[in-house]
Amino acid sequence: MLYFRPRPDMTICIAALCEQGKNCVVGADREITATSLSLEFDHEKKIELLTNACVVMASGDSLLASEVIEKTRPLITVQSDNTIHHIAETLKSVYARIHLERAESVILHPRGLTLQEFQQNGAQRLPLQIYMNIDNQFWTFGIGVVEFLIAGVDATGAHI
Repeated sequence: MLYFRPRPDMTICIAALCEQGKNCVVGADREITATSLSLEFDHEKKIELLTNACVVMASGDSLLASEVIEKTRPLITVQSDNTIHHIAETLKSVYARIHLERAESVILHPRGLTLQEFQQNGAQRLPLQIYMNIDNQFWTFGIGVVEFLIAGVDATGAHI
């Protein structure tokens, strides 16, 4: 018999295909982490429903994960292509958009710039060293660590 004892700070999110790839099963622990607040606590659910046939689980910064999931839901309910792959791509693009919005707010807004202004005129308006420094800040900007596991069933079968 195999026993697994996770570390206390370790998130558990797991998914497996079953019935020859026609269905899937998922499971998760209940510990939620808010890294920006240095908090960890138990929560009633970590498995979030995206559609009737698709769930998402998150590991890492729970506040960031909740924001990404909540902004993804309305986008996938109005789209006709709700394959699991498309839902995953939508979640990924929402995460990227939030990342850029936060970077713009932290890096550019204090300088009186928007991302669009920086992209279009930054090289001409700013001294080269400052432009390169800001560009580097965008490449290295982090908003928190979060990983998602999406599982569900669409017309082609079950997917993780």
